[in-house]
Amino acid sequence: MKRLCIALFAAASVAMPAGAIDKPDRPTSSRRRYHADDQTVRHLADAAQDADARTREAAVRDLGETTNPRAFEPIARALEDDSMLVRCAAVRAAAELDAARAAPLVQRALRSGQRRLILTALAVWRQRPDDNTDALVSLLGGADADVQAAALATLTQHDIAAPPQRLTELLRSASHTVQLHAARNASLVPATADHAGMPAALRRLVDGPNAALRGAALPALCALGGAADRHRLPDALTDASPWVRRGAVRGMLLATRAGKLQPARVEARLIRVLRGDDRQAAETEMVLLAAVRAAGRLPCRSANGVSAVFETMRGAPYDDWDDRTGRRGPPRGDLHHAARTALARIAAGEGNTAVLSEAREALRDEIAALTDAADAVAGDARAAHRLAVRNARACCLLIAAVARNDGPSQGLAYGRKYLTALLGDDGLPVESKVRIELADALAAIGVRTGEPRCAEALAAELGDYRRRALAVLATPPMQRPPPYLPEATAATIDALAEIGAAEAWDDIAATALVGHGTSWSGRFSPQAAAARAAVALARPGNRAAVGDFLTALLSGANDRVPPILFEAALAAGELALDEADLVAALRRVLSEQDSVAMLAPLHACRWALERITHTAPPLPDIRPEPGEWIIRTVPRR
Repeated sequence: MKRLCIALFAAASVAMPAGAIDKPDRPTSSRRRYHADDQTVRHLADAAQDADARTREAAVRDLGETTNPRAFEPIARALEDDSMLVRCAAVRAAAELDAARAAPLVQRALRSGQRRLILTALAVWRQRPDDNTDALVSLLGGADADVQAAALATLTQHDIAAPPQRLTELLRSASHTVQLHAARNASLVPATADHAGMPAALRRLVDGPNAALRGAALPALCALGGAADRHRLPDALTDASPWVRRGAVRGMLLATRAGKLQPARVEARLIRVLRGDDRQAAETEMVLLAAVRAAGRLPCRSANGVSAVFETMRGAPYDDWDDRTGRRGPPRGDLHHAARTALARIAAGEGNTAVLSEAREALRDEIAALTDAADAVAGDARAAHRLAVRNARACCLLIAAVARNDGPSQGLAYGRKYLTALLGDDGLPVESKVRIELADALAAIGVRTGEPRCAEALAAELGDYRRRALAVLATPPMQRPPPYLPEATAATIDALAEIGAAEAWDDIAATALVGHGTSWSGRFSPQAAAARAAVALARPGNRAAVGDFLTALLSGANDRVPPILFEAALAAGELALDEADLVAALRRVLSEQDSVAMLAPLHACRWALERITHTAPPLPDIRPEPGEWIIRTVPRR
């Protein structure tokens, strides 16, 4: 057993000297990386020279997380370390600290000839690419199949085609993995490029027994080959292997882009794929995923095609990624999200009218379904309710996408009437997350059409939310409070701000302050939304009230809720509200807060004071305490 002394990156912000600053940089994120001071960097640099390789590796890794430019030099030295663990950690740490300065180190690693270091550098390059691809291309001529495959995957991920002659050689490689990645990269080769020999190599794979290779080579062959190669598509679309069927779908899209297939005919085939007209069994999700993505990229936008993509979106399997804490984003292969993205692409072009019509009708059906299943207890009924909520939210998002585009706006007036009625409908549960996207859609329509009734409906709903919030706070302990969704309140406030409904400011502030000091706090809370809205809704007649509201957020029960403090400080700085109480509240936050979690609000408060007073107050000198150095016991391998 070997004990390793690993320094957590120190939570210490460098205090800048006071003085006038003409254009202070506005903080852009409520999450700020910790900043280690020079003393901590020296400690870690010393640890990077330790006799134990794992201690050196840990120290180099922590140097990359410091955000201190002085940490780059010891990281660069570590690239010459005897241990491969340390050298790999140095490449990752350099890119984490400063991607621009790390580019030469990554290039050195790519040319090092050391397999593990090269693979690490390729992984770093995929996350932080630079303009120099010569080192990547040079790896394609090596003898290591894993390195060749990783280099090809890196080029493909960033839509960079390898040289055609080299690709032709790799398509004939003895490694199936290299052939697979070479075939995928071949689809990026322009149809006008000199690709002599490549179609023959692709045909060899398409005619071979490996289904994955057949499916990977077919798209490039359809784009680069002749008419006879594209005649393979009808049979490929009904092939027993989903890999081949997916390749056929991608091949139709590439051939259309190359001008070798008519978009209308391709769209008709995609509709058959999405509806399963050519198969007795249900189509697999991987093929449907390729079909909806292709439909979103085609130039044609027929109502039948839009309807087929809508059916796929609504029938896609349910994934609860949007309901989980942290809002991690959709999985890469989520069929519902891919179909929704395709419809948003279609709505940005000639298909916006068809998308609006389908979204309206689908929303009506989904609202009826979720209302019927609102009190469901059985497992199947609850699953149907979750599916209806997800689909209703997607329909609202698509209506908002149509409203925010520059295409024809016919149908938005009818959409506004339905959404307004739906917002005040007692049949839609008040805690339903559909109300979040519903408010966003009404805001988009209100901005596009200038219809004042959108703001009126949102303001009325905000009043209802305030009454419900008061009822929740008045509920005695041990009793179940009435339903209430703070995120819907925040979304309504954001919507009123987007419309520019300054007349609703008093109601917004009153509603936000109802939850002051409660658990309804965070970036998506009514308080944070109201602080953001203050910038859009401040007028000469209400600036004093806005200043009082921001002072209340900065002083009181929420003084240790970083997202709210951050938004309030940004709003004060944007408006440059030179009010004594507000300035005092900002200074108090700077003087009283010393937690590492408060780094972002502290920088925001400092920025606001610079904007208001034209001087740069010093930041608190937050240093690590003894407990922030942790000894971990790690078994030697």
